[in-house]
Amino acid sequence: MKRLAILAAVYLGLSVVGGAVFTERVVHRATRNPITVNDRAAAADLAATPGASLETVSVSGDDGAALRGWLSTPGPPNTHPLLLLHGITSNRAAMTSAARLFLEAGYRTLAVDLRAHGDSDGEYGVSGPREADDARRWIAW
Repeated sequence: MKRLAILAAVYLGLSVVGGAVFTERVVHRATRNPITVNDRAAAADLAATPGASLETVSVSGDDGAALRGWLSTPGPPNTHPLLLLHGITSNRAAMTSAARLFLEAGYRTLAVDLRAHGDSDGEYGVSGPREADDARRWIAW
């Protein structure tokens, strides 16, 4: 009877841990919202501002994931760049309106797709150490 109780406790413990890991992966799996043709057109419209330019840029995450973004540079730019981050299940196109406001004020803006969002690589999009490192990589860039 004692062995059966120990076996049941081990089974229960492994089931709880396995269930937690499975749930963590399901809950944090990103619903990818890809960049559309309309999104690209709206971003290209930013470059229509006199003297402005739009460039697609990328950096690599610590695991080699390609992270992509749009760099908008006004003409002439001031010395204050801004990093624009979108919300969960969104993409960098959601920041186009904000980028336009800052661009018109002379700010260079970098709107990026977070890991597993838009055109960036990655399987899971969570707010954790890897994503914090991704943001540091963009800032260093």
